[in-house]
Amino acid sequence: MSRVLRLIAILLAISAGSALANTAADETGFVGKPSPAFDARDIAGNPVGSAKLFGEGKVVVLNFWGLRCGACLEEMPTLNALQDRHKDAVVVLGVNNDGIDAAFLARQIEKGGLKIRYTVIPDPEMKLVDLFKMTLAPLTLVMDPKGTVRYRHENYVSGDEVELEAVVRSILEGK
Repeated sequence: MSRVLRLIAILLAISAGSALANTAADETGFVGKPSPAFDARDIAGNPVGSAKLFGEGKVVVLNFWGLRCGACLEEMPTLNALQDRHKDAVVVLGVNNDGIDAAFLARQIEKGGLKIRYTVIPDPEMKLVDLFKMTLAPLTLVMDPKGTVRYRHENYVSGDEVELEAVVRSILEGK
C-alpha cells in the first residue's frame, strides 16, 4: 500500500474513532506474544530500538498518535503523567503517524504548543504503523520488561488512563 493510501486510511480511521470507541479484544493477536523487533530514531535523531529498551528491564508504553487527532492530543497529558510517575521503571514512546519527517514534526509540535515529556518518534514511512498494525489512533501498547505485549488499546476517552495505569502497575508489581 502506498504511503499516501496508508495515510488516508489512518485519517479515515481516526475520524471514525468516536463511532468505534474502545476495542476490548485484541484482534491483531499481539497480546501475550513477544513484541515485534523495531529500530527507529527519535525526533532528535537518537536511535531507539526494542533490543536496547527491553535490555534495560523497563516497561515500554508505545503510543501511536497524530497531530490532527483530538483523542491523541487529549491523551498526551495522561502519558506525560505516566512517564513522570514511573520515570525510573517505564519508558513512554510516542510514535507520530502523520507520515512527516522529524524536522517538520518538531516545528508542528512547537507551533501547536504541545508539551510532550516523553520520547517522540517520527514514522514518515509508516514502518512502525504497519509493524504494529495500527488502524485507529491513538493506539497504545504496553510491553513488559521481557518484551511481551501485555496490553493493546485503540482510541482514548477520559477514564482510559485508569486502565492503563492499572496495567502498568500490575507489570511493575510482578503480577
